[in-house]
Amino acid sequence: MDEEKVETSEPVKEEVVEKNGNNKMTFFMIVIVIVVVFVIGGYFFISNQKSSTPTVESQKNLPQNMTVTPQTSVQNMDEKTVQDGNIKNFTIDGTEFSYTPSTISASVGDFVHLVFENKGTVPHNLSIPDLGVKTKTIEPGKTDFVDFTASKAGTYSFYCTVDSHKDKGMVGTFIVK
Repeated sequence: MDEEKVETSEPVKEEVVEKNGNNKMTFFMIVIVIVVVFVIGGYFFISNQKSSTPTVESQKNLPQNMTVTPQTSVQNMDEKTVQDGNIKNFTIDGTEFSYTPSTISASVGDFVHLVFENKGTVPHNLSIPDLGVKTKTIEPGKTDFVDFTASKAGTYSFYCTVDSHKDKGMVGTFIVK
């Protein structure tokens, strides 16, 4: 009879060891799934934080009857978004200490998508203060953009607000007809 007891008790021990092994494996798999979820979530959070968004300064200093309307992207626009005008796309390169092109023009009511590329060796930006429009100050090799609609004719200066870049000739002209 002693032999029978030994035989029945051994399989019970194996089951206990097998259950403990499964519990460890289950715990390990849960930890891996949690880590993967956090890594993927962190990636999407960081990539959304780095996206370039247009900036438009306060509209309180705008001339009377002029509005600046920020938009997220020209690609997201339809014909109804632009009222009484067209979409004008401009890419302006900034270097030490100039813009190319240095003169751009649009008509009253045109929606303007202005891309600024810093092709210089130091940080730069592009500001049209009379319209309340300004890109971010960006590092060399980077790009930013602003979208706006100017509703009043005029000739407006744009320039770099970093240090004395404006005084060194980093200026341009935006003509609204």
